[in-house]
Amino acid sequence: MKRIMVVEMVCILLTGALHLVFESLLGWKVPYIIVAALGWGTYIVIRARQHPELLDRWGIRQMASGDGWLTSMLFALPAAAALATYALCAKTLRLDGHLLAIAAIYPIFGILQQFVLNALLAANLSDLLPGKRVSIVVISALLFGLVHAPDVPLMACTFVAGLVWVPLFLRCRNLLPLGICHGLLGTLTYYWILGRDPWAEILAEIARVM
Repeated sequence: MKRIMVVEMVCILLTGALHLVFESLLGWKVPYIIVAALGWGTYIVIRARQHPELLDRWGIRQMASGDGWLTSMLFALPAAAALATYALCAKTLRLDGHLLAIAAIYPIFGILQQFVLNALLAANLSDLLPGKRVSIVVISALLFGLVHAPDVPLMACTFVAGLVWVPLFLRCRNLLPLGICHGLLGTLTYYWILGRDPWAEILAEIARVM
């Protein structure tokens, strides 16, 4: 089991490295998302068929339950209010079709990211480093932030979010509220804080390829 955990963590690091190469160096964000989603999605299906009990460990079987929703919302709602307040002061507040489109699809990718961050990385570290909860949270959040390099503001935002999401997952083991929270807060952060339009970036990338 420990060997599989180590292999999973190596694959996580490889996924992060590919993110830096595909998005930061090559500008191929869409292909990266597709490859990562298919790769990890296939892994989930294969491993779950072999070991159905992993669905509980990964927080997938509990996704239809109410566990974790309240604590996630207690973080998400104040965070969204803080983002809106900043956007109002900075005059970056917007609510248009592009933002709504990303808000609709980002939670799906958010669940995948939460799976890699929490169901694999944090859960594996909690088994490999029993009794080291603080270290596990900090290491997981730090790696989550580093994978978003070289965008320093985005790295800072994801590191802080990781400090919240990791302990929430270890407590409730439910990916759905964390993934939705991730997607919605990530959307607001891109548009209101970072001044980026991911929808326009995706369309521009597709047009460039075609």
